[in-house]
Amino acid sequence: MSHSAIRRYLQEITFGLEDSFVSTVGAVTGMAVGSGSREIVILAGLVIVFVEATSMAAGSYLSDRVKHDIERADGVGRRDGGHRPVMAGSIMGFSYLAAGVVPLAPYLFLPVAPAIVISVLFTLLMLFFVGAWQTVFTKRVWYKSGGEMLAVGGAAIVLGFAIGRLASMLLGIEMYGG
Repeated sequence: MSHSAIRRYLQEITFGLEDSFVSTVGAVTGMAVGSGSREIVILAGLVIVFVEATSMAAGSYLSDRVKHDIERADGVGRRDGGHRPVMAGSIMGFSYLAAGVVPLAPYLFLPVAPAIVISVLFTLLMLFFVGAWQTVFTKRVWYKSGGEMLAVGGAAIVLGFAIGRLASMLLGIEMYGG
């Protein structure tokens, strides 16, 4: 993808990557802590990533389509002939799917306890990297942008962990190793 195309679709790329990293790691961390079951985490993680990628792609397409239709109705028009909504939705969906692999992959190869740690660390690292990377296009300070994405992801992880732990206690689900 060219530099200008990335700039044109940076919003979808960033939104898809960030949302997938954050929601996937939050959800799988919560499920891992709450159930201790690697199989449940993998099953639920795959369902979440694919359903959310489809939903995010559809939402991006539909919202961009409405924007295009409003511009057309106002006589503003677009040079792309309405093809942007399809591309925006596709990029959003692909970005979400690609990012969802990062928090889920450790559970495919490791027991739950080490997978939680690796999943969280790699996801936080990737959040920082994406935040820093986008400054190539935004001209923001790379470590501030990376830190901002890192803080958002960290909050979701803490929330997922807390909800998973609380739900497992309320439901009487025995944790792995205790």
